[in-house]
Amino acid sequence: MKINLSSNLINIILSRLSKVSNTPFLDLALIYKKYSKDSLQTAVIIANISGNSKRLSMDIFKILPFFIDIIKRINYWPIAYITKSKYFYEYEFKIKKGVLIPRPESEILVDAGILFSIIKIKREIQKFEKIKNLTLYDLISKQIGYDMKMEYGILSIGYDILLNLKEKLIEELKDGILCEEYKYEIQNRYKNGSDKIQFCEFCSGSAAISISLIRQLLDFNLKSNCFCFDISRKANLIAKKNAKIILGKEDSSINIIKSNILKENFLLKLSNMQNRIFDFILANPPYIDKKDFANLPLEVKNHEPKIALVPKERQNIFYEKIINYSSLLLKENGFIAFEVSDTKHADSIAKKLYEKGYWALIVYDFQNIGRVVIGQKG
Repeated sequence: MKINLSSNLINIILSRLSKVSNTPFLDLALIYKKYSKDSLQTAVIIANISGNSKRLSMDIFKILPFFIDIIKRINYWPIAYITKSKYFYEYEFKIKKGVLIPRPESEILVDAGILFSIIKIKREIQKFEKIKNLTLYDLISKQIGYDMKMEYGILSIGYDILLNLKEKLIEELKDGILCEEYKYEIQNRYKNGSDKIQFCEFCSGSAAISISLIRQLLDFNLKSNCFCFDISRKANLIAKKNAKIILGKEDSSINIIKSNILKENFLLKLSNMQNRIFDFILANPPYIDKKDFANLPLEVKNHEPKIALVPKERQNIFYEKIINYSSLLLKENGFIAFEVSDTKHADSIAKKLYEKGYWALIVYDFQNIGRVVIGQKG
């Protein structure tokens, strides 16, 4: 038996939601979709509740849990914890309370990983052609049409430039490297899995970054092998579930390992692993400074796992550890990419990489905030 939610009731719900959310219509649509038997698109539901004669129908037995979820949202529960899912880089990831919710800004790390992977293939081709290895600096300079000025060994670009370079290299991968026999042979090794892109991710959480990257590389006929390290058992379990759903039979490409990377015995664990020398490293570690935690939105500081947001020690402890590990884990000319909190933090991490002998690059997001720091090993 179905009952109808009146326009007046829907307006009351939207009014209450608007006090805690910038997207009340979307929030209501997503919660309604969770309990509706109709397979309506989210945009259609939003259209149905945006007009003057708003009306939604629902099974009478779903009304109580529906309103419980509405009350949760009014009390600042993140919508992803209510719907138990979050879209990230084209894919729907399972999420549960206690696991950090993937953010759109982290998608820059996926694009960086795609870029690093294609550069690896390009380098192998250059060996045959006896061309000097191009650095990321050379590729970006060529992309924008002029040499960039490097300040203290650190460069800065917008996310749009990184995306344009990635798309250009993808086109080369699809069209350009199949021209000659040895080029076809190189790409075919990655297609059949006899050779693979090797990378790892520290503080991986739901593994949204690595899983999205593996899935994208498969779409380009490039197979990969990834190790994800995270301290949370709950996060690791949800990561394995996401890998099975999104990667299917290719879920063996990802290895989820429960680890505390701040412990001294972590290096011993690494030494016992096979294939532990990587083409690149990705990381989105806890980076919120303790003094800034109180200023976070209520839905973040009251509901998301603090262990994934705030390091127990100083802000840069994870970055320092990972940079130290990278000297042992990265191949020659390998890459490392970090997500950071803001432009000031980006400058700080870029300088740490430069001091350790890395060529460093800061990528600014579409809000002009320094969001990702890339280092290339010399």
